[in-house]
Amino acid sequence: MEQAKSNAPKKDVLSYVLISFFAVFNICFYTPFDVFITNASDAAFPMKPLLLFLGVLTLAVFAVLLLAALLTRGKANRILCAVVFAISAGLYIQGNFLAINMGELDGGSYDLPAWKAVLNVVIWLVILAAPFVVLKKYKGNVINLFSHISAAIILIQLIALSASVCMSIGELDGTTFSVLFHGDSRAYCTTDDLDLYSSTKNFIILLADEYDSEIYDNAVETAPDSVSEFDGFTYYQNTVGKYPATHEALEHITAGSFSPDDFENYSNQTLFQKLGENYISNWYSDPEIPPTVITSQYTTNNKFKKINLADTSGYARFLFKLTMFRCAPEVMKPLFVTNGMNLALSVNNFSGETLFDLDNLNFYNNMPETFRFTDKPVFKYIHIMGCHLPLNVTADMQRTVDGSIEDMGIASNKVANKYFKILKDNGVYDNSTIFFMADHGHYDLRQYPLFMCKPENSTETGIKVSNAPISYDDMYPTFLKLAGGEPEERTIFDIGENESRERIFFGMGGEEHIVSE
Repeated sequence: MEQAKSNAPKKDVLSYVLISFFAVFNICFYTPFDVFITNASDAAFPMKPLLLFLGVLTLAVFAVLLLAALLTRGKANRILCAVVFAISAGLYIQGNFLAINMGELDGGSYDLPAWKAVLNVVIWLVILAAPFVVLKKYKGNVINLFSHISAAIILIQLIALSASVCMSIGELDGTTFSVLFHGDSRAYCTTDDLDLYSSTKNFIILLADEYDSEIYDNAVETAPDSVSEFDGFTYYQNTVGKYPATHEALEHITAGSFSPDDFENYSNQTLFQKLGENYISNWYSDPEIPPTVITSQYTTNNKFKKINLADTSGYARFLFKLTMFRCAPEVMKPLFVTNGMNLALSVNNFSGETLFDLDNLNFYNNMPETFRFTDKPVFKYIHIMGCHLPLNVTADMQRTVDGSIEDMGIASNKVANKYFKILKDNGVYDNSTIFFMADHGHYDLRQYPLFMCKPENSTETGIKVSNAPISYDDMYPTFLKLAGGEPEERTIFDIGENESRERIFFGMGGEEHIVSE
């Protein structure tokens, strides 16, 4: 190493440092950290071990590139520097100026119009060729020019990163940001007690994400056997939801209200408290919806774990997949398609504990078929992906990469059907109040979610239909009443078939809509 340094022209050593650091800093630190910090409200992962991991990775790769630059000579050295600079510039330009109209990162396929692919290839060819044109035309110290451009971009990135951090501080309250930066633990949801039920009284909410009542109607018409075990259920076909996204909808359902100023704070925790007092309470869901910082106080399966560097690997792989999706050429992006909302779920190894998986097929294949019993009432909230992207399950419960909304509806019914059959086989179906419902719908403004209910000790068979005008404003008082609380508002059981009600819901852009009966 010392010999290599002595043989290299002294005036180029700093140039090699800047070019190598530009290449590494952009991909190994700047972009992944920028992705992390701009998604801070969704990331249930402390920044400290991530910063350590990114820092070590950046220095290690930087050392390799710098050593390569120091050890090469003459024309090979100039070509190496030009190649490193050209690729780095392309990744930087793509990730910061060409990363537009990429669609929603929801795990679905990446649709790439032919014109966009061709245009992007041309841009990349120009970027890759430019350093070699300069290298060929000018015989002077072109490496020094590359280093000045690298230094300028590094400075821009540092300023941009500082701005992102400041904006995140402004968006998050001080406590949340402090935990995000300094915290050594994160929330996670295990499958603990998934097989535990009461021999006397159970209260169960099985929630299928984005399951629209229209999808349900089509699923039942196409595959009537998919609801063969839905005995005693009432299908409330005249139900109007409230919010079009899961975060908003779940806070409204479980805390009674939603406000952008109170986002994810769940200031009203009465339902959680009552369930914790009167039931063995379990919430099987994304660790942040509802937040595990709340549910862990009242449940047996939601926990926190101290993070160490070894736990960073799964998270880092996911983060770098997002990074490459942002920075890679358009024709390569399909290789890095991922679900941007999985930031909170990306660490999968928790010292042998089994994490709850929202995936329809995984829950279908792994739900417990024999139960343990307790005399105390049991509450279970089970959240599955329902009809939410990715559409990765067929109607006959096989894995696919190009499924349909219709198949996902049938698959959701089959998940519920198998679950209800297991409840019957273990003798707890009859003593259970069960809701099979969605957080929001799928079509139009997502205003018509599926909502079904089976009261405990029902002796009816099959499914009956109610036209009672139900609103998702009725969910919180209904659940609070069942939890042992005393709601001020009416429950769904107090609303008659022939009532006339004005129901309000909010569209995708936050606009208010009214449904009058």
